[in-house]
Amino acid sequence: MALVLGFGLSFIGTAPMAGPLALLVLDRALAAQRAAAFWISLAGALVEGVVAGAVATFLPLVLPHSGAIVQLARLSGALVIFVVGAALVLYPGVLEAIKTERKRQSFVAGFLATALNPTLLATWTVTVTALHASELLRGGWLAGLAFGAGVAVGALAWFAVILWLSRYGSLNRLTRYRPVFGRAIGVILVVVGAALFIRALV
Repeated sequence: MALVLGFGLSFIGTAPMAGPLALLVLDRALAAQRAAAFWISLAGALVEGVVAGAVATFLPLVLPHSGAIVQLARLSGALVIFVVGAALVLYPGVLEAIKTERKRQSFVAGFLATALNPTLLATWTVTVTALHASELLRGGWLAGLAFGAGVAVGALAWFAVILWLSRYGSLNRLTRYRPVFGRAIGVILVVVGAALFIRALV
């Protein structure tokens, strides 16, 4: 059950994700650098699985402090989104400047893009707490391990679908518009980050 829940929630929840990892993967897909996009996705999926699995494993310790954890993660996550958006507006080619020619570079980029995103902690703390309240998930290393594995596979599966679809699209023609894409996404992220920060304070 924990494995299935982790996969389903991750696969569905990753779809609207507009964080640094998704931006990096989409940018590499736009440039037809699918190998780099895969390794970035894999690293990000593993980190997300570890975060979700850790929250599920240590649920009894997390529950009493879940409110504070979520509040802090939401505030810091909103700041991260705002900063990333501002960087893209000012320097639309910043995504292109990230080195991902080698597997190791791609993996490190995906790892950092996910590990430095505090919104994941808030998301999975809220999700795991809700599942526990519904008696669908209990704490413990076995449930946490299964849940984390499901989350990792679900996140990777979503990105795999995106990369598979990119093979049959005409994304190569859009490569020259990468800076425009970056700046447009940057504006959206600035607005979203500011809105999320204000919402977290209210």
